[in-house]
Order: sequence, then structure tokens, then C-alpha cells
Amino acid sequence: MQAAVRASRRPPAGVSHQGSIWRCHQHARRPTRSARGSHSTSRSSIRCSLPPYQPCGYVNPDHAAPEGMWCAPSFQLTETPEREVVREAVPGVPGAFHLRGVLGIDEAARIVSLAERMGFVEAEEPTTSEDRQNDALSWALHDSLCNTLSSRVLFALPSTVRTYNGARGDAEVDEMERIEETRRMLMGAGKDSTALIRRADGAPEGMHRLVGLNARCRIYRYAADGKQRFPPHFDDVWPGARVFEQDGKCELGYSGWTYAASKEGKWAWQTGDSVSHLTMLLYLNEGFSDGETALLSSEDEPQGEVLIPPTCGDALCFGQTFRLGRDAVDDSQYAVLHEGLPVTGSHPKYVLRTDVLYELPESS
Repeated sequence: MQAAVRASRRPPAGVSHQGSIWRCHQHARRPTRSARGSHSTSRSSIRCSLPPYQPCGYVNPDHAAPEGMWCAPSFQLTETPEREVVREAVPGVPGAFHLRGVLGIDEAARIVSLAERMGFVEAEEPTTSEDRQNDALSWALHDSLCNTLSSRVLFALPSTVRTYNGARGDAEVDEMERIEETRRMLMGAGKDSTALIRRADGAPEGMHRLVGLNARCRIYRYAADGKQRFPPHFDDVWPGARVFEQDGKCELGYSGWTYAASKEGKWAWQTGDSVSHLTMLLYLNEGFSDGETALLSSEDEPQGEVLIPPTCGDALCFGQTFRLGRDAVDDSQYAVLHEGLPVTGSHPKYVLRTDVLYELPESS
């Protein structure tokens, strides 16, 4: 039985594509709060006669975000970042790391300003303690914006991820690590290479190669009322997505892989399909109190609680799980249980969440 993670593999007529991931239309639900604003904008964020933002649809409506999707084809980052991006490990949390200086302060402020004009969907009253309680919107990054953001961080991301099934014995895993270390040394990467080996039950085994950042992202807003939070959870892997533009409209399409509902079941994918392995949280502001990202203990990673104070322009990266709602599948190695803590003070907190994508192994 194949679970419902699939996408149309054919874009609208006349639309070009790259690999198996299409580029950016759907009728977005109107937000319940935040002014949507006029279509005037500064010269730094306007291109041709495109509006600053517009509803974004889907090649396959099955992937439609419940709060709707926006895109902003005229929005651009500066060609040269303000700072050099620096990678720092998160002490005590295997596989997690900071990326310092991804965005400039002005760039982050422009993203927040445009997001407010797009309009956040307010969090609904939670019915369980596990419900997300912050405001959100979905933003599909067009090619130019996604590529610029990716280019700033690619050097610091794991260049490859080799996955294996937990049923493999220690001797097999040791041999896999020895082979990978030899490969890195032959390539001149050395022991400090960012390549990663991880146990991922219920996932395709083999070498996954870095693609870049996912065009599908979400921006969360935490009101400074001490109430909104994102309860503890793992992030599932997500199919790669890209925006395409046609006749002034945008559509988002996903890689078309499918996975089996059982732990031992087979995946199906085509060459060029991609899947995420890491979450990237990009902090967009400061000036509030509390609101840390808490990295928590789990059965597989008993590191204790580590609090990450948001720093504007910095990113936090950590592993995702291939569990995908399957009770028989264990959470993947380096997947991090995490929580968005409530914010106090005079300003809300804004954070952009996207994924780090890897091309699936060559199908046999």
C-alpha cells in the first residue's frame, strides 16, 4: 500500500522544469488578521510590473496548505550578504548546528514586513496540548530568491547523507563509516567533511546528495502574550518543491515520490526526486523576551534540554524523521524533538522554517 505522498510530475503546458521538481497557483484562503496592504513597494523589492505578492497555487492540490500559499516573484535579497556565514555546532545535540549571518538585519525586516502584508492566519483555539498555537503563513520562494538563499548556506550543509536501516548490525555500520571516511579522504574532504551517515528506518537506503533549500516554507509569528507556543514535536521529511511562473501566475509542484505504509515497504521515486533531511529555522527578528527554541531529549537522543535564543539573521538546523506517521517506524537518527516557547515583552517573534533537500539515491 502506498501512502499519499505524491505529486503530479507534469507541469502545465509550455512550462519548463528542472529535474523532477517543478516551479510556482492556488486560491488562498483569506487571512483572519493583518492588513494585506497596497501593491506599492520600494524600488529594492520591485521587478518589472509584478505585484509584491500574490496567491500561489499547486500543480497537485493534494499538497495545498490549509492556510493558503503566497509567492512574491519581485522580492529579492541583496547579491552580497552583509556577513560571512559561519557554521557552529550546537553543544550536546548531535547533528544540530547554527548558521550565523544568513540574513542581514534589513533583509529580515523586509521579509517580516511583506509577510505581515500577505496576512497571517491566526492560530485556532487548541483542542489538545499538542496543537500548534502560533500564527502562520505559507510562502513559496521563487527560483531566484530560493537560489540566492541556498547559495549562502550550501557550503556549510552536509554535502551527502548516507542512510541505512536500523536492522543492520554494528559491524556493517562500522564498515559503512570506514568506506565513507576513505571516500572523503580521497576527495580531499578530510575528517571535517560535512557528509553525514544516519540510521533512517522506513527510508530508502543509500547516498542522498545535497540539492539546496526547499521552495516551500512557512513563517510563524508568536504573539508577545506569553501564550502562543509550538508544543514538542519532530519534523517529518518533506518532498522537494519548486515554483514556476506562467502568465503572471505562480504554481508550486513537488517531487513525486511515494512511500509505503509499512516499515519494510518499498519507496517509489524517479531520478531527480528529492527529500528533506534537515529543518532550517531562520530567525527574522529580536527585541522580545523569552521565545527560545527548546531542543529536547528523546529516547534515541537523551541530551537534556538545550535552549536556543533567537538571533536575527541566524539559522538553526537539525535532523528530521522518516517516521511519517507510521507507528512501526522509529524516529530517524539525529531527528530532534523540539519546541517553540512562548514569547513575552513588547514585540512578537518571527521565524521562517524551510527544509534542506537531498536527491534520492539512484533507483535500482
